[in-house]
Amino acid sequence: MALAETPAGSVLRDYLDEIRIAADQASDLTGQLLMFSQYHPMDMTPMDVNKIIGDLVGRIDQIAGEGVTVSTDLIDAVTIVNGNSQNIEQTIINLVKNAKEAMPDGGRLLVKTENVKIDHAYANAHPGSYPGDFCCISVADTGVGMDEQTRERIFEPFFTTSGNFGHSVGLGLSVAYGVVIQHDGWVEVSSAPGEGSTFKLFFPLSSEKVLPEPLSGETEDLRGHGEKILLVEDDEAVRKLTERMLEQNGYVVMSVGDANTAFDVFAREKGEFELIFSDVALPGENGVKLVEHLHSYKPGLPVLLVSGYTDVIADWRFVQEKGYRFLQKPYVLPNLLHTLRELLESQN
Repeated sequence: MALAETPAGSVLRDYLDEIRIAADQASDLTGQLLMFSQYHPMDMTPMDVNKIIGDLVGRIDQIAGEGVTVSTDLIDAVTIVNGNSQNIEQTIINLVKNAKEAMPDGGRLLVKTENVKIDHAYANAHPGSYPGDFCCISVADTGVGMDEQTRERIFEPFFTTSGNFGHSVGLGLSVAYGVVIQHDGWVEVSSAPGEGSTFKLFFPLSSEKVLPEPLSGETEDLRGHGEKILLVEDDEAVRKLTERMLEQNGYVVMSVGDANTAFDVFAREKGEFELIFSDVALPGENGVKLVEHLHSYKPGLPVLLVSGYTDVIADWRFVQEKGYRFLQKPYVLPNLLHTLRELLESQN
């Protein structure tokens, strides 16, 4: 929000950019810890693997740096898997970072996709695999490679071959492995000292269709039009910030800190709200139960649930079955506004 109000060229903008980068890094590390622990809810939808990689090329180039030549070889075929795009993106980025560390003097990095059919003979020879049709993502480097002893440990948490523990905390490959397993896939690694490394990630192919791309545009295009939102958030600082974010972008907000107060406000306003925006972890009754209660009075009322904690995992299956939208904290303003517009416009 401060960046949006700071003119280009201001020295304050540089400071704010550094703050944002530091916050993003902290958020990324926390997210990786949650993914590694497999205690992180994932919203699975059909997605095009080739598109995910295509959209990541610029970021991959940036991570690889000037000394590494990056190329892609994406199969000219349908590569639809049922998964979580954010987590798959993070997995690919983690492998790219690992490859970069393996090539301190530069080299070549190849990201490739192919569709493969796994038969019983292959599955019997490769523990963890099973027969079926899969999309395989390969990340290959020409780095220093690994011996067998190192290969056997690379997916262990906090194991790192980096000499500087502060530079690499050894979570990247563990997270990558955990994400692929959560997608009902597996990982294969081939490497030898001085011969580089190739990581192959296998994801089951899906026959489902990819959902339409959400509407794109600047934040201005995502502003509200006076819709009334009931915001339920027990953290006062987060509640005030979110309320301000929404009000500055065209919404009318009534905010409360717990479920009981939300019931009172909902009754007092006779249910005249266009959307319920609630944290999951609330004192007393949680956000999921709150929403169910309010829906008994006003069925079909759009719902956005958010959480920065793993408390949501206990109700995650129920959240999915009900089709409630969910955002993981911390969320950024454009993503929040985008999600709200989708929810509200789906009612029209």
